[in-house]
Formats: sequence, C-alpha cells, structure tokens
Amino acid sequence: MSVHSHMKFWFSLVFTLAIISQDLFSQTAPVVDLYGCSVQSEADIVLRWIPLTSPVGFSSYDIYHAAGSESFSRIASVSNSTVGTWTHTDAASDNIVHRYYILTVTSGNPISPSDTLFSIVPVVTNINDYTADLRWGDYGPEPHPQAEPWFYIYREKGAGSWILIDSTAGNQYTDIPGVCIESVRYRISWRVYNNQNFSQTTIPMEDIAPPLSPSIDSVSADESGQILFGWQQGTSPDTKEYIIFSNYNGIWDTLCRIPSADITSYMESGINAANGPRIFSMASIDLCGNTTADLGIPRLVQTMWMAPVEHHICEHSIELNWTSYVNMPEGLAGYRLMVSTDNGPYLPFDTVGADSLTTSFTNLEHNTLYKFKVVAFNNSEITSSSSVAAIHVLQPKPPQFTYIRYANVEENRKIRLAIVNDSTAQTAGLILQRSDLDQLYFTTVDTLIPQSGLITFADSLVHPTREAYIYRVLALDSCSAAVVESNYSTSVWLRLADPATGLLEWTPHQGFEGGLSHYCIQRRLGGIWQQIGETSNQEIDFTDIEYPELIPLQSLEYRVIAIETAENHYFTADSVFSNIIVALPTYRMFIPTAFSPRSTINQVFKPVMLSVDANDYYFAIFNRFGQRIFESTSTEEGWDGTLNGDRLKSGVYAYYVRILTVTGKYQEERGMVTLVE
Repeated sequence: MSVHSHMKFWFSLVFTLAIISQDLFSQTAPVVDLYGCSVQSEADIVLRWIPLTSPVGFSSYDIYHAAGSESFSRIASVSNSTVGTWTHTDAASDNIVHRYYILTVTSGNPISPSDTLFSIVPVVTNINDYTADLRWGDYGPEPHPQAEPWFYIYREKGAGSWILIDSTAGNQYTDIPGVCIESVRYRISWRVYNNQNFSQTTIPMEDIAPPLSPSIDSVSADESGQILFGWQQGTSPDTKEYIIFSNYNGIWDTLCRIPSADITSYMESGINAANGPRIFSMASIDLCGNTTADLGIPRLVQTMWMAPVEHHICEHSIELNWTSYVNMPEGLAGYRLMVSTDNGPYLPFDTVGADSLTTSFTNLEHNTLYKFKVVAFNNSEITSSSSVAAIHVLQPKPPQFTYIRYANVEENRKIRLAIVNDSTAQTAGLILQRSDLDQLYFTTVDTLIPQSGLITFADSLVHPTREAYIYRVLALDSCSAAVVESNYSTSVWLRLADPATGLLEWTPHQGFEGGLSHYCIQRRLGGIWQQIGETSNQEIDFTDIEYPELIPLQSLEYRVIAIETAENHYFTADSVFSNIIVALPTYRMFIPTAFSPRSTINQVFKPVMLSVDANDYYFAIFNRFGQRIFESTSTEEGWDGTLNGDRLKSGVYAYYVRILTVTGKYQEERGMVTLVE
C-alpha cells in the first residue's frame, strides 16, 4: 500500500469514529492527549499521554489497537487516572505498522477518543552496496500540534549504540554509511513536548554484489627490478581495499593487500622483474569483506621481461627479445625501445608494432655500457616498462691500418714484400693481393698471419723481368671481414729499350707514404754496383753514355732504385729495387776469304772477333787432303801460309774456328780461304 492510500484509510477511519461518537454520547467527555508512540529496542511499543487532572467520575483509560489493516480492538484498560504510559509488549516484532488511540471512560459521561498515533516502520533499500535509501510513513493522520516539524535519523554504531546523523522534514533520506551495508540499521524519531518517539529499527540490508576489480593501467619494472603497479580506482562504491595476486608456476597466491581504496599504486620489491616474466591479477574487497568473484584473473597482467641481450660481435649488433604485455587498457598500440649509454638517460631508438617482440641495436661503441628496456604503449600513451637488460660491450678492436713498405725484385725470380700491420688490434689475417698495372682484377696471393714487427713475404709466382705488378693488403677483423685496405705498392720493371745506345726505361713506382723522391740508376761491372746517374720522380728513362764503349767487351748489368722522400709514419725512408737487366755484347766474327804473306796487308790469316772469351778459343787450317797444317788457341796468333817454316803453294785451304762468346755460347765457323803467293 502506498503512503497516500495508507493515510487516506486512516483519515476515513477517524471520520467514522467521530460520527459514532456523536451517536453514542450526548455529552462531551474529557479527551486525553496521546502524544507518544515509541518503539523500544526490545520491540515493545510505549504509549505516552498526558493524564487528566482530577477527572470527574473517572473510570479508565481504554487503549485500542490495530495491527496493519486490521480493525481496532481494546487491548488494555488503565484504571489509574494519573498514569500517562503504557507498554505494548513485543508488539513491534512483526515489523508492521501499529495504530493506537485511547478512550477516556467516566461515569455518566460519553466516551471521548484521543488522537490516533502510528508506530513508524522505516524501510531501507540498498541502492548500490554503498548508499542506503530510507523511507517511512507519518506518525498519525494529522501532525501533533506540539510536535517539532522534523524527523531525526539515527544510525546504529555498534550493537545498541546509536548516533544522530541528520534530520529532515520529509519522509525520505539517503545515507552513505561508509561501512558494510549489511551491518547498518536505522531508526527514526519525532519529538513532542521534548520527548522522543522512536520508530522500529530497520532490517539489515543485503550486500547486492561482490565488488568489481580495479582497472590496472600498467605493471612496470624499474632499474633495480622492482615492480610498480598502477591502477584506476574500483568502480564499486563500497570498495574498501585491494588485493594483488601473483601467479608463479601456475599457482596463484596473495602478494599483498592495499589498505585503502584511494591508493592507486604499489611498489613490490620482493620480486625481481629481471628474473623472468610474472603474472598478476588484482581484486577489490568491499566494506563487507567480499572479494571480486573472479579475483581479477580474466584481466590479469604480465610484466614484460627483457631477455638477456645477444651480442653478435661480427654483425656489430645486439639482438633484443622481450615478452609481450597482456591486457593493456584500450589495446596495445606497440613497443618503444629505449637505450641508456654509460648510465645516461634512456632515449628511444626504435618503435615496433604490437606483434613484434624482437629488434636489433647497431652502431656499437667499444668499451661502452648499454642498458635496454622496452615500453609498451596504447593510443592514449598509457605505458608500461619492462625489466632492464644490460651489457658492457667490449668489441674486439678492428685493425686501423696496414701498409706495404716496399715490393723489391729479388734474383729476377720473385718479389719480396715488407708489410706493417696494426699489432694492437685483433686481426684475423692479412690478404695479400696482386694485379697487373691496369688494376682490372686483383688475385689473392696468400693470407698472411698477423704479427708484431715487419712481415715479409716472397711472391715467386711472378715474372718480374717481364712486367711490373701492383700489390695491396686487406686486413681482416676478428670476424674475417676486410675492414682496412693498404696502400697500393708497385714493383719496378726495368728494360733495355735500345741495345745500341744503352737507353734504359722502367715503370714508375707508386706506394710510398712519404712520397717518391727520385730514381737511382746503378750498373754492375766486375761484381761491383756503381751509381751512374739519377732522375727525378717524373723521369722514367736513362741513357748510359759509356754503354757503346763497354758493351763490346763485356756484359753490363743495370738496376733502378726508387727512393722515398722522407720518413713515413713507420719511421723509415724505404727504397724499392727493380729487376736486374743484363746488356750482352753482340757476338761478331769476320774471316777474310784470301790473304798474301807478301802483301802489305792481310799478311796473316786469322778471324777478327768481338765479344769472345779468349781463354776458350781454337783455330785450325787444313789442306785439301784434310791434313791439319796449323792450329792455335790464341786469338792473337794467325797462319802465315807456311808449314814447318816452308812456304806453301798458292791454293785453297780449309779452316775451322770454335769460340766461346762472352754470353757463354759456343760458336763454330768453317770455310775456305785462298793463299796467294
């Protein structure tokens, strides 16, 4: 029944009683002032009225009662006119409205009814586990003329202890108790003549639902591996505290309790995030001690674990891998990679999509401390940071230089190279390569083992008397990658351009770090080298002016030496030696066809020779019968046309000559000569 219908019923009842009273009584009897109807804590209802003063013919106060919608009936009579209270024992235990009025009975006078009073039964409703909606009816059909215009609201604080929390002129009140709603009870009071009348006590409310878990914004790791939780406050208004759960090896356990719903962050130092990913959930605990039903597990979060970095020395890079972030609010947008160098600030160096869990960091510096972390983010820039992975990069020092000091021709059969390498670096090898002068294609000669000091190598797979060669060296780092190229160093190829004049030409030298100063030209006679001239660094030819005079008598040897201008970085001023060329005299022999001992010329018959070895010579004359009539081993001795001192007749005779040329070859000549007497 609504409050409006309820009041209409009672107004009709009072009006009926008034008509009955007029019919029953012809005279007006005294009317008692019923001003109190108060429910006690034991469920008794106490009525209070003002006793009549010396009533004439007083008989009794008859008390009438109706429970709920029942009809009134007399339940008691008070025969003492001075009594102003009466207790209806255990009347309020049924939790319904009880109505009362009093009839004053006097002898010889009609009965006069008092005003009707109601017990108040407030009804409280749990709106949202946090707010109580309190409603109640009036204490009678009409306000008592001496009553205060207020209802006073009391809330129980502990068993049997009540506190006044507010007052209102209406019949409704909303309260936020701030404690478990199941433990809250209310009662209403109204005052007449400074006396309080209390309502029944409300029935405890029921907690409607367990609280919702808070929304975890992020779970991050700091530099030391501590885990920082951040969350939005729980949406359930009766949330009192939070509880964080940890999952380790599939087992859920309580990590900690957060004692206030106003706290939105927590730092956990008992778990090191650098040891691996950890899973957490978070639940709310309400004022009644209820916990989020699913413990927040469907909305679990997982720390991002930056795995130990993988240093790829030969690629000069670091590979980074991390675990995914789970349940990012509004969805994960991607990962931002951060690096700190030598404990400096973290700076971003890469951003990858939400599906990527790996990246690489390049451009490493030797002897540098790198720290890495990954930051997950959404489109609202809510972020979460991973644990930190660090590495002190000791990159093997690559070679910084390699240098060919010289490429000297030795014994006209090989080229001797001298090489300097960076002995302070970790060098895997030195690749020696060779090309002809056009530099179209370098072939590998050998891979040399690095060492401190000067490295020498003899290249014997060459023809240094035919051509010049260009050499270079590639220095390999510890990963066998060619990182440094040396200077280009050339051998010098010398040739006799004109055997008639002694014109020498050679290929230019290149490769001196200190620069080319000049060329020295040397000639060897009798096993001794002598310098016979110099040319500038731009001139690559020279003529031996003594050559025509010397060459008929003996072979001549020549070589050219390229001279470095000044000391290079390796504190040397080097020289490069060419091949040795040998200028051989041209073998010549003239034999007359006739001679006459009586003539003033050609009186003796002998060969005229150039460039022969006088120590290995044989000359013989034969008659027509093949008899040897003359022989000699001296180049100075000839045949005078005699045999044992006797002149021979004119005629034709045969000769035989065998000589050894200065070039080491034997020559034989046979022929006929005419003797003229």
